Amino acid sequence: MKNASFLSYQAIFKNEDKTYLAMIKAVEEEMAKLQAYLNRLKTEWDQKRVEDQRKSQELERLNSEMASTSISSNQITQAISNFQEQMKTALEHSKTLETKICEALENF
Repeated sequence: MKNASFLSYQAIFKNEDKTYLAMIKAVEEEMAKLQAYLNRLKTEWDQKRVEDQRKSQELERLNSEMASTSISSNQITQAISNFQEQMKTALEHSKTLETKICEALENF
């Protein structure tokens, strides 16, 4: 009778072992899936970080170019203003010279 009881327990333990092994296998498979997902996320994060660094460098370059362009634009505006002033002065001198020539011709 004891022998039969032990055999019965052994069968129960075998079934429990199979159940636990199946549960362990399912958990291991889920862990593998989660690890693969984590690896994909890390890869995407690394790629985005590299892209962000590239964009940041590009933005710094563009900011530098914009500052340079702004300086150049200001210099061009100032040069045009100076040129206009010189043209106005030259025109005034030309009108004065024209008046003097006309007066000289009238007196001649």
